[in-house]
Amino acid sequence: DLVDRLRILERAGEAVPTSRLVQVLVAEGAPMRLVATRVEPQVAELLIASWRSLTPGRRREALTLLLARPLFVEQVLTALESGALVPSDLDAHQRELCVERATDAERARQVLTSPPGDRAAVVTEFLAAMDGLTGDALAGREVFRARCAACHRLDGEGSAVGPDLRALSDRSSAALLVAILDPNRAVEARYRSYTARTWDGVLITGVVAEETETSVTLRGAGVDEVLLRSDLEHLVGSERSQMPEGLEADLTPQDLADLCAYLQGAGVARRVFTGNTPRVALEADGVVELPASIAEIFGPSLVFEERFQNLGFWHSTDDLAAWSVELERGGTFEVELSHACPSQPGANALVLEGGGEGVRWTVAPTGSWETYSTAHLGTLRLAPGRSFLRVRAAEGLEGYLLDLQGLRLRRVE
Repeated sequence: DLVDRLRILERAGEAVPTSRLVQVLVAEGAPMRLVATRVEPQVAELLIASWRSLTPGRRREALTLLLARPLFVEQVLTALESGALVPSDLDAHQRELCVERATDAERARQVLTSPPGDRAAVVTEFLAAMDGLTGDALAGREVFRARCAACHRLDGEGSAVGPDLRALSDRSSAALLVAILDPNRAVEARYRSYTARTWDGVLITGVVAEETETSVTLRGAGVDEVLLRSDLEHLVGSERSQMPEGLEADLTPQDLADLCAYLQGAGVARRVFTGNTPRVALEADGVVELPASIAEIFGPSLVFEERFQNLGFWHSTDDLAAWSVELERGGTFEVELSHACPSQPGANALVLEGGGEGVRWTVAPTGSWETYSTAHLGTLRLAPGRSFLRVRAAEGLEGYLLDLQGLRLRRVE
């Protein structure tokens, strides 16, 4: 493959310029490990210059690389100060690593707007802000996927870096907020963070997953790094948790209420049907296709009818269909729906929610359950990265809502 060809050139004495390697990374999607051994400042300069061209997944890979060398960390801080990067480009764990590895930690804190603060006060503030909020467990699962799954595994999703969250003995909202927002209040030895520095200057942080006479395996954010002891300049343990402080910068009180509802086990088991295989939908030529066959299905009566490739028997306001969408860039989308519904009394309404917005649409009859028609629901604005769209019946449902073959999102800006 491309990586092997470039390595063969280098082994043959034909050095590949750093600028060419980074160009390959950005334009052709080659793995970041191509430049893992390069120490020139040009690596960071070129990656940061290409930042807006990188997808969310590639940005995570690039930050892992940039935060692995102290010199690159300084260049990240300079980029943050100039506006080439913004603090929200880094997640809580990356912000913490940036502060830890910066030559001037105070400079890093100022750039990232993350002063040390009183963690107990943060917990108290969010607990008060959550008072009276009702948590949505399904929305909380999406918060878990976005903010927690890199280090925690739950309901078959995520990575087992941190503890099993379902095994927590106290899952009250107060106890969960302490665990989420003040992770260093009580840290089990096996979840303490270690930082390794290799002889060529690479920094790697994680929990010790395995140890032998010749190697140490550090596990961080779902990735295992097996390090030969002979390659280590030093390995230093910390009294701090691998879980970062400062998650509140990425979460609203409602996000935390939803996350607590999910962690407390407020039932989000999806229904399983032959022919229905949920997956993340991607945009292609300005269109995102969301057929019924890739939706997640919840509720007492909603089913996937394999013969008709639709969602049918929508008879309860507790029935719900949901789709996950991954976008490289945000924008506004026109929403189309393919459905069937005979003429019937009443004016049943459907609600589509996504991106923090909602669209309500009165179901238009098509004449019969066998006659499908396309309807335009309105527009939704979605952010880059992962979004979660849900369709449900509005209150006052009479009879059956509709048979739904799927949604289509068309980019309008």
